[in-house]
Amino acid sequence: MPGVLGGDPPLHHMPALPYWIPVVVIGGSCLFALAKGGSEERIAAVYFGLAALAAPWLLDRRWAGTQWAMFAVDLGYLGLLMVFALRSSRWWPIPAAAFQLLAVVTHLATLVDHTVRAWAYVTAGVIWTYLGLAAIVIGANNRWRERRQPAASGLAMAEPGATRR
Repeated sequence: MPGVLGGDPPLHHMPALPYWIPVVVIGGSCLFALAKGGSEERIAAVYFGLAALAAPWLLDRRWAGTQWAMFAVDLGYLGLLMVFALRSSRWWPIPAAAFQLLAVVTHLATLVDHTVRAWAYVTAGVIWTYLGLAAIVIGANNRWRERRQPAASGLAMAEPGATRR
């Protein structure tokens, strides 16, 4: 039980960022990807945004073990990013899928090792989430820059590539 006999204190007693910071970062990032990205960036941003909106209702606030609902959401998102990474000519889905794989492995770690503390579970999830979100934003920014470059210079940009060359 958290907070008893040297375990983690309950998460509601842990210092946390003000609630508005993740809202601004996640919301702003998803809106940027929707406005400036291509279809892949938009699809990833919509999935990410919907998962972020659903998270408060999906999380088990006791943090007594694996977060099963979020585990399912994360697996679905990993599947989507893996399809993008394997089929896309873009580079950003590769690190995004890698970070999402780490998020899934973090869930698996709580299944394999029941001594994984809630604080470590939450912290790892937040780190992988924000790194994956950064990959989407970078992809959207690159897509936006590519669309602007030929118009500004009059020259066509070389076809970007990732796993399909």
